[in-house]
Amino acid sequence: MDDDLGAAYRERVARYGAEQVPVARLREHFDRVAALTRVGFEPIKPDLYARSVQDGIVQLAKLLSYKDGTYSLQWGVSLPWMPHQFQPKPKWHRTLKSARMDLFEWPVTLAPTPGESPNEWHVRLSHGPEHMALTFDAMWRRLGPRMNAFFERVSDGNAVLAAAQSQCADRDESFLCHSPDPRLVLAFTAAHLADSVTAAQALDHYWNERGEYANAPKEVIAALLNDLQRATD
Repeated sequence: MDDDLGAAYRERVARYGAEQVPVARLREHFDRVAALTRVGFEPIKPDLYARSVQDGIVQLAKLLSYKDGTYSLQWGVSLPWMPHQFQPKPKWHRTLKSARMDLFEWPVTLAPTPGESPNEWHVRLSHGPEHMALTFDAMWRRLGPRMNAFFERVSDGNAVLAAAQSQCADRDESFLCHSPDPRLVLAFTAAHLADSVTAAQALDHYWNERGEYANAPKEVIAALLNDLQRATD
């Protein structure tokens, strides 16, 4: 395996070189190809774009960097009813500028389609601008449609509920490594929609799995859920 990786690296160097591409050049290419500002997104932080939709929801698209120097995409929604801090008092993110990923997708938890390689989901900056553009365009062809489908599907509270339920039911539990945990997102989204039964079940599921690693004591989370539900009654 190491020999294969070394051979692939040498082949890339022979064909494209070993010039390190500045991140600014990748950002320019991302802006040009993805053209997010043409469909209502605006940059709110470096590499993060946001668009407000229904019910106070903000859709987010991110140019995601990894520690190994590669880049990929992450997309999701920011929810005004989902706290990002529970103690000593809850804190929320309810504006476009403060938006953050609450329910999201990214390559870590995606399953390849037949004939697709996860290697196509990443961009390398270490082989010059031509290779950067080629790998980005290949990534965009694979992930761009998935991102757009997510945005079309997840644009209101009921759609967020369905998406959270889908992630919680994922058989290999890959989504459960997300932060926040989709079970917690499900609980707060259900409470926002005044579905007390689903909220309670999701909280129990979350607490039974996370226990001491939970974001806050169960009674603290339950009180916030009750307050949220009362506000929507």
